[in-house]
Amino acid sequence: MEIYTFSDIFDMESLQKLINSLSAAFRISLSIRSPKGERLMEDGVYGGLHDMMSGKGDGKELPVEDGSHGRLHDGLSGKGDGVDNRREEFLSSLCAREDLAPGLYDCESLGLTVAAVPIFIGNTHTASLLAQGPGLTERDHCGESGCILDLLSLIMSRLAVLGEENRHLKSAVSSLENQESLHRREKDALEQLAE
Repeated sequence: MEIYTFSDIFDMESLQKLINSLSAAFRISLSIRSPKGERLMEDGVYGGLHDMMSGKGDGKELPVEDGSHGRLHDGLSGKGDGVDNRREEFLSSLCAREDLAPGLYDCESLGLTVAAVPIFIGNTHTASLLAQGPGLTERDHCGESGCILDLLSLIMSRLAVLGEENRHLKSAVSSLENQESLHRREKDALEQLAE
C-alpha cells in the first residue's frame, strides 16, 4: 500500500475550520502535530486565551476568521525565549511517545498541562492533537475535567476512521489509474502489431 502524508488523506481546509471551531467552542488552544512534534497545520487558538492566561483580559474575544490569529504565545507556540524552547521540547517529546494515550500530561517545571490525543491511521501513529487552556484543568459542567478530553478523543477517533477510509480510497484510485495506464500501453502495442 502506498504511503500518504497527513495532508494527502485529509481536506486540510475543512480540518482547519474544525480545529478553529473547537478551539473557540472550548476556549482552548489546539495543535495537530506529527509524531516528531512538527505542526501539520495552523494552531486553532482561541482569541482571548493568551490574555486570559497572562491575566490581561477577560478572554471573550473570538478567533479571527481569516486564520491570521497566529499562535498562542503562552501555550503551544515555539516563538520566543528559553521557556518557549523548553515548551516545544516537551510538546515534541510528548508527540513522539509510542505509548501516548488520550490524557492530561504535566510539565511541572513549566507549569504546563497539555491534553494529548493520538491519531492513528490504521495501526500507525500519524499525528497527535494537543490542547491547552484553563478549561482542561478546571472542573467543567460535567463535574469532571475529562469531558473536553473525552469529546476531543471521540472526534479524533472518528477523524482517524475517516483518514483510514480516505487512505484506502486514494490507494484504490491509484491502483485503478495504474491498471488503466497498463491497459492503454497494451492497447497501443496491439494496435502497432495490427498495422
